[in-house]
Amino acid sequence: SPRTHDSNDESDGYYGKYVFADPGVYGSLLLNATTDLTGTVTLRKDALKVCGGAFLNCAQPFTLINTDGIFWIGPNGFEKSGIESAAFPSLELVEASAFNSCTRLTSIDLSEARFLTDIGDSAFAGSGLQHILFGENYIDPETGEYSSTLEIGFSAFAATKLEELTIPAYTTSISTELVTDTPLKSVTFLGAVPP
Repeated sequence: SPRTHDSNDESDGYYGKYVFADPGVYGSLLLNATTDLTGTVTLRKDALKVCGGAFLNCAQPFTLINTDGIFWIGPNGFEKSGIESAAFPSLELVEASAFNSCTRLTSIDLSEARFLTDIGDSAFAGSGLQHILFGENYIDPETGEYSSTLEIGFSAFAATKLEELTIPAYTTSISTELVTDTPLKSVTFLGAVPP
């Protein structure tokens, strides 16, 4: 079984847990933050995952630093938290309700997330999201095809503040009720054939 070094007490200036397993270190996971968390939160530079419920109900406003390595945000990872904006350049997977009811969240930058494959059900539902920026997916130079495809889950952006939504060309699946109860004025799909 893995051994862990707890650093959620922030004694070393970072949030996260080192997770060790033979033969070596897998990286850091962000497990559970304290609900009175506020201000700037510095993640370990080797942080890879935000585990399910890690920031659940951390309602005070905060921003994250060192998000470059985060490739997975677990279910309810930031639900009902005070996160204000975020950029996740390595993000591949956003699980269900990851940012659900994050009313302070106004923008998220995924422009460098070139391997994004899934935005789960209700991932941003009920958040204050006004802007989401997607980037281009990695294209295999040999085949000319996208390295991965994007699936967007049920009600992923429902009840947000989005007025415009640009859906990336590599999107292959969009579930129903994607943008119900939003002030949406336009949707643009960048691909040749909508999913």
